[in-house]
Amino acid sequence: MTDRETEHVVALQTALTAKFTELGFPAGPDLGNLVHHLSEIAALGQTFSQESLPLLLSLSTDHRQSFATLIAQIKHDLDSIRDAITDADAPLADLLAHLAHEQ
Repeated sequence: MTDRETEHVVALQTALTAKFTELGFPAGPDLGNLVHHLSEIAALGQTFSQESLPLLLSLSTDHRQSFATLIAQIKHDLDSIRDAITDADAPLADLLAHLAHEQ
């Protein structure tokens, strides 16, 4: 992760923790994991949208090695997003169950 992504993650973690705590979701490892993974997904998605895709579209087709390098980085980023989504699934289901139980 870049420094900018890390800053974005930290800011999101703070805001998400406050929001989920306000909703009554108990503090603990599940909350920490959920907040971490949602923030990571958001930061990596933002980088993909604002940096990787525009760079891909701007590269000259004459620069095959640059394309290969960028595609490898995009694949790595997408793998990281997929992993974070998988890791967020269980605590997100717990949050949903918590909210449904309150109704």
